[in-house]
Amino acid sequence: MAEAAVNLSHNAGGLPSGGIEVSMSCLEAQPTFSEEGQPLFTKSMSDCICIATFDHEKLNKKRTLTHLWGGAAAPSFYDALAADISPRTTVIVACGSIGRRDYFETVTVPNVREMLESHMAKHGKAANNLQWLTLWTENEAASGLIPGSFVIQVNGEYGRIKV
Repeated sequence: MAEAAVNLSHNAGGLPSGGIEVSMSCLEAQPTFSEEGQPLFTKSMSDCICIATFDHEKLNKKRTLTHLWGGAAAPSFYDALAADISPRTTVIVACGSIGRRDYFETVTVPNVREMLESHMAKHGKAANNLQWLTLWTENEAASGLIPGSFVIQVNGEYGRIKV
């Protein structure tokens, strides 16, 4: 599983047409689960974050993706996510296009980690084998990427979407 710029089919307007689009969620968000054979993607993340998971233990490699407005989620989001994933899941936290890197790395990611790990403990699941990854990119448009986009493929590859 690796970070990479990901090619998706595009429509005439230049937006991805392949895969399952996940829209921005409000505070009471619930994870979007998929066992389908299509990528999960989101776009238009500015000061938002997204949290994606890839569960290595599920027979069909279940994935989730949630685009969180301002990076905030209610405890019910973490509870639903913790209830469904296994202790060997990869968790990816990606920053939007205008977020501050220092805040993302020192506040946002540790808060997400603390919330998810505490909810896993409530479900009797060890969290010490979770694999944590982050995605931060700069100058996305100049690099041929759709700014504020994120995609996770069926095989767990993830990254920004190529223009």
